[in-house]
Amino acid sequence: MYPMNPSAIYATEEVFDDPRCVERMNRMLKALGRDDVVKVDDAELSRLCLANGWHKTRLKGEIRPYADPPIVFNTMKWHTKQEQDARYEKFPALKLGDFPSGKLAGYIGWDYRGAPKEFKAGSGVRVCQPAHEIHTIAGCPFQCSYCAHLGDVMVIMLNLEELMERMDDWVDACPEQTLFKWDNATDAPCFEPEYGGTKLLIDYFARKPDKYLLLYLGKCADIDFLLDFDHRGKTIVAFSITAKTQSTQIEKGAAATEQRIEALRKCQERGYIVRVRFSPVFPVKNWREENRDMVKLLLERVTPDVITLCVFGWMDVYQMKRAMDLSLMDPKMLEAAEAAAVEMQGKKFGPLPHDARAEIYRFLIDEVRAANPDIPVSLCLESVQMWEKFGPELGMKPERYFCNCGPQCTPGTGLYQELAHVKSA
Repeated sequence: MYPMNPSAIYATEEVFDDPRCVERMNRMLKALGRDDVVKVDDAELSRLCLANGWHKTRLKGEIRPYADPPIVFNTMKWHTKQEQDARYEKFPALKLGDFPSGKLAGYIGWDYRGAPKEFKAGSGVRVCQPAHEIHTIAGCPFQCSYCAHLGDVMVIMLNLEELMERMDDWVDACPEQTLFKWDNATDAPCFEPEYGGTKLLIDYFARKPDKYLLLYLGKCADIDFLLDFDHRGKTIVAFSITAKTQSTQIEKGAAATEQRIEALRKCQERGYIVRVRFSPVFPVKNWREENRDMVKLLLERVTPDVITLCVFGWMDVYQMKRAMDLSLMDPKMLEAAEAAAVEMQGKKFGPLPHDARAEIYRFLIDEVRAANPDIPVSLCLESVQMWEKFGPELGMKPERYFCNCGPQCTPGTGLYQELAHVKSA
């Protein structure tokens, strides 16, 4: 496990009712060097939530210095809608909190990522493909300044065997979806191998015909534990790669650029399909030079089957000023964000306006094309207007595009055959 020192550790009553949960928790506690677990019921969990602000979205760098978040060991619940409503009525605080919603109550595990069916220019909608995905951990020990939704508590579901017993029913009910993502609510390797979720899911999808696992590894390079798993080519690993200053000074605690690229190389060497997100791209003062170096190093060592681009966003300029070290930022980009404060208010792809983001995308697309023109490049969580600008060049459109975690972005699908023409590594 990644070294961390949570300010407190709690476990819900249900954890102690399942010996497998207790065993998993004890493995993780041993790795943390801790044994000070406090048992809590719904009433106490509700009190802790409200007293500690777990229900409030707060940027990691905002207001107070960073400390490793507390851990809540929990279990996934399979209650009916009526049972959930009754529980929430009695303990409304359990319903609070950001992505993924329901984590304190245990109502995660199988989730649906929805998106509008119609994309209209100027709507403020971020384009994303709807899909079912898997969440079992929410929260992260890294100190990324911009992180708005994973910061104040880490909730870890322990009853993974129960989850696996239900997987067939869920997956088989989604015949058109071929790719299932786990777990972008955290960087899973931070909790491995003691957690054991990675092997369970890799083993499951290795045996599941025509279905693939998208293993979200984020910004963690500690992946040696998965190199000998028998994935049978059915697991796709996705990393978020960022350039030097960002990876070391803004994403504190995360692996540096070269470490992430080396982790990718190891995975590809062991037969995993590898994918890359340049995400979130924060324009530091020398962002062009640093990103050029990043692209060059990446594509010298790895051949991803897609690179997805996502510029830093999901906050307004005021929040950015409270969370980020703006002495690192390109002054022209900061000026553009300030000038567009009214225009970008409420836009999830803000605070940088369209032209500033387009300048970054133009540069990155050109650098990738220069290094390897065969690798598909896509956009992530962008505006319809941005898709109108770059979609024709990329050979995609917001209604049909190839990306890291799209529900049909797997070998053998029509979308893959059309767009994923990649040279052999």
